Amino acid sequence: MEEERTVKKLNNQGLTLVELIIVMALAGIVSLIAFSFLQSGTQFYNTISAEVDLQMESQTTYNQIREMVMNAERGAVAFGMPTSSDNRKLVVSGKSYRALVIYNSNNVQVILYDPASKKLYLLEEARTSAQYGNQAHVISCISKIKDENLMSAGVSEFDVDTTKLNSVASNGMLSMKLVFTKKGENYTCESYVTLRNDNVKNPDERYE
Repeated sequence: MEEERTVKKLNNQGLTLVELIIVMALAGIVSLIAFSFLQSGTQFYNTISAEVDLQMESQTTYNQIREMVMNAERGAVAFGMPTSSDNRKLVVSGKSYRALVIYNSNNVQVILYDPASKKLYLLEEARTSAQYGNQAHVISCISKIKDENLMSAGVSEFDVDTTKLNSVASNGMLSMKLVFTKKGENYTCESYVTLRNDNVKNPDERYE
């Protein structure tokens, strides 16, 4: 008996149009999914990066101010804050400002806040005896603000309460709050700060 041989005929037609369309559709779906994951990952990274940058800038600025307050040699006075008395309001040309002034033996550090621009500035001047608690001196500092005095931008709140600072019972303590807002994110730094030097527990009496 003659051995049967099966000859398989090869199909060399390639992909049909329908098959090609299906392959392209699948490739498009895979590419779309990959792009969505990549986009989500990029957005997540940008959000986390913005939050970290905001926290770092906030803490750096807050710690700098806090350190200046703690090391005050001759006291600290707040101007233009919600708790400020009338003789310590800061209004220049109808525009309100806030300030924390730190008095040392040889210099005065003026931290100025402009709510309109949400910017915080730092000015340092040589100390004179007439500066302590002097509203006119602080107002004169506002006119001296320059770009190089900028501490931080995006500050949506700067509030310092020194009402207890002049009380010996408070042990030279004040409360301070700093809120930063950038790209819709808020970060708040808030705490009580105690002045280290005993001679500033009642600065209004001990400054001179």
